[in-house]
Amino acid sequence: MSGNRHSVSEDRLLPCHEDPQLDEAPEATCRDRARFTYAFLLLRIQRIASATASFLPALAPSFPQCCRTPPRELHEGTLAQRKSTAYLDGLRGVAAWAVFNYHFAHGTYARAMDRSYHSLPIQNNSHFLQLPLIRLVYAAGASVAMFFVLSGYVLSQRSIAAISTGDLEKANARLSSLAFRRGIRLFGPALIASLLAYLTQRAGWMPAKGLPKDYVRSFQSDSRMYMAYLGTLLDVWTWSIDLEAGEWWFNPHLWTIPVEFRCSMVVFVFLMATQRCKAWVRLAAASTLLLLQSLWVWR
Repeated sequence: MSGNRHSVSEDRLLPCHEDPQLDEAPEATCRDRARFTYAFLLLRIQRIASATASFLPALAPSFPQCCRTPPRELHEGTLAQRKSTAYLDGLRGVAAWAVFNYHFAHGTYARAMDRSYHSLPIQNNSHFLQLPLIRLVYAAGASVAMFFVLSGYVLSQRSIAAISTGDLEKANARLSSLAFRRGIRLFGPALIASLLAYLTQRAGWMPAKGLPKDYVRSFQSDSRMYMAYLGTLLDVWTWSIDLEAGEWWFNPHLWTIPVEFRCSMVVFVFLMATQRCKAWVRLAAASTLLLLQSLWVWR
């Protein structure tokens, strides 16, 4: 320990009874050391709290973050942009609620939820859940389609606005950023969810369904099946999806992730290809692609 009693060093944190300089003024030295230790610990706690506070908002939903900042302190352009698209959060919330209701209740009311009201035979299809307006509460198919439409709108809105004003550099920068982050934002949470499904399956908490009759449960076979599932999940080139395939049983609800990724890439490529075209040309090209896709699906 140096001669300067107030210098900061690791020796200052030694217990009082181990300090060789306590012979001169033991009470004063202990008080100084206690103050220094308290200040040192307080500084560490403040740094940890600051780092935690800067990280946790990234995991929180967007609406409490928006409400946390007073509107007068927000930039006028940012506030106007949030107001113009704030209703989309409500639509996404309603769609997510309907999808949750479907998956939560389908195991118990599968027969009623998969058939329309008074479909043949009528005596077997008169359940309360089959009524037209009630079906909207668990309309998972329509809600998934709504998610796709909202995603396409949100992803293209700012880029189209920049293209309309002639700021192609800003539009290209926006499209480049979206294309780079899209895979991370979609497949990152999907990989975590699929890993949790694999772990619960290995622990025996999730029953195996849709597997071949001669399938033998073991660590090697389950791991190979999980690797096959990841290969299907991360396959961005194959448009056809077979949910009856054995590997999808790990987490079949994630089938929308590769579809949304592929469709997002189509939107980005389309905007890049038509950014120098007139607005009516871009609209006509988009309408033609939609028509051809509809004819291909319903052929």
